[in-house]
Amino acid sequence: MNTRLDNGVIAAHQQCHFSPDHFRDCTVIGPEGRPESSGDRPGDMVKVWDIGPTAYRDDCDIAYEAPEALGTHGGAGRHIIAEFRRFGRAGRPAPPPWPPG
Repeated sequence: MNTRLDNGVIAAHQQCHFSPDHFRDCTVIGPEGRPESSGDRPGDMVKVWDIGPTAYRDDCDIAYEAPEALGTHGGAGRHIIAEFRRFGRAGRPAPPPWPPG
């Protein structure tokens, strides 16, 4: 699906389904680079490439390891609910926790 956002950005969303679905990859490509995840289990990595070279390279600029977490959504369930409640009270999203940690 391609979408043109209010600010002129064109966003594309694709899905490819296989069975069994034992892990998912997610890539977001933008003008400042791209984060890419492979898997959604503890120990799996989120790799980030900055705007740098456009040719393929396996080495990333920074990598984050998914931590062991308890609870729903890989431990993010309580954070999702807390942000939903905070947004309901404040009426605007919180600034992103970047860089993570």
